[in-house]
Amino acid sequence: MKLRLLSTVALVLTASAVVACATSEKTQIAGAPAGTGMPGDGTTMAPEESDDPALQPPHSLGTITLGEAHSTAGTSGSTTATPIVSARFVPDALLTKTCKTALSNGCEIVKAPKCTKVKTSTTGCNSNEACTYDTSCSPVCKAFAVCQTSCSADEVCQPKAGTGTGTGTGTGTGTVGECVKTASFDAGPIAFSGTTTSITMFPPYQFESTGQGAPFLGGAELKVQASGATDAGFDKFDETFTATTFLQTKPSLAKIPKSDIFGSGALPIAWVPANDTIIISLSGAGGTATCKVQDSLGKFDVPRSVVKAALVDDTLSTGTGTGTGSSSLSISVARQKRDVKKDKHAKGTLQLASVKPDGWLELVTLSTESASFQGCAASEQICGDTCTDTSYDQLNCGACGNACPGSQSCYSGKCSGSSSSSGSTGTCSTCRSNAVSNQCSSYYSTCNASNDCYYLAQCADACTTSSCVSSCQSSYPAGVSAYAGLKSCLTSYCSGSCGF
Repeated sequence: MKLRLLSTVALVLTASAVVACATSEKTQIAGAPAGTGMPGDGTTMAPEESDDPALQPPHSLGTITLGEAHSTAGTSGSTTATPIVSARFVPDALLTKTCKTALSNGCEIVKAPKCTKVKTSTTGCNSNEACTYDTSCSPVCKAFAVCQTSCSADEVCQPKAGTGTGTGTGTGTGTVGECVKTASFDAGPIAFSGTTTSITMFPPYQFESTGQGAPFLGGAELKVQASGATDAGFDKFDETFTATTFLQTKPSLAKIPKSDIFGSGALPIAWVPANDTIIISLSGAGGTATCKVQDSLGKFDVPRSVVKAALVDDTLSTGTGTGTGSSSLSISVARQKRDVKKDKHAKGTLQLASVKPDGWLELVTLSTESASFQGCAASEQICGDTCTDTSYDQLNCGACGNACPGSQSCYSGKCSGSSSSSGSTGTCSTCRSNAVSNQCSSYYSTCNASNDCYYLAQCADACTTSSCVSSCQSSYPAGVSAYAGLKSCLTSYCSGSCGF
């Protein structure tokens, strides 16, 4: 089966496409000048020119990307690369604008908008509205268009001219819409030379490959030629550009300890240095944070505040200001080489957007490595590279590295051992032995007489986590009641220092 790498990039022009993402905080537009300096002194590498189209002269934009993406090498040391080939053309570069919140060391994050118009709504908006953002990156509730019939593949539902914007009461159905055909904005057939395989694409641009690996050699000279749009789009062009070199992290991303990923300090990322640009991306419940770094440095310590911003979704925060944390994080490191040609020309007219005649062409090559990490459950803590419940773990009792001596057990984060409230002395095992023969003998007899309680006690006694105990209880539900009585008695007699 052919691998479909990137879907069609024929432009769908809608009014809401002007801005991509925003936050509820004061934001800055992506690519705004970040200052100069090196990572570690408060900034990352400053781009030569702002990436924000709002700070650039009006222009249409074409972006052609050649690259490869590979997962990080795991314990087996093997990995595979997937080719990336795409072409995208837009009549106005402002359509590609995104809103980002500035973080420390020049890093930024893209978050979902947070609307507060309707306090009782999960979206912050009425049911006939969507939480989006305006051109100034402020969150706003916008009534969505509703078409009576399903639009075809080459159509989009747009507000019908002369209609209102819904009731605004939470019971409306949105703005009355109509299906409008999407216009094509392209550069005609596109062909490449200097690539490792023959590549030719026709509008709507789509690349399919049965192979693996990058579509170029590291540092190779590449050439792209476009025949020009027949209607609206870019005139023909013929450009030569140089490919980036392939990225290799050290250590590989998969070998970064969980304690570095989900710990409290900075997250160190390192790679074999070269001379292009490194873009580090962290994606979690809070959004996608990116740090642009000078390639030749070979390393960057991602501030913990940046990692936390990606992990915590503050759009779900309560009145106390606390957000919802994520137990998973995806990390990608990309080496990118980007050439911009500003002498192109665009032509034609479109119904839903104006065509800027001055055209800029971005030629991008990249090599990307990525890995995903699963954090610990809420009741667990990272000790070394392992998730454990320090309330039950004999090797990490109450805190990482705090091992209980001898035959002592760990219960409620404390090692068992000395005297009990009823005067019992010695180790936990001694306390338990005394208890089952005296104060807790009736509970012990009841549990011992039940197969389910007996096996539940045996199962739970070997557990080091609360989730393990819960699993044992699920396996022997008929013994839970008798087991709870015995455990309660033992806990009381041994002052909470022992348990199953």
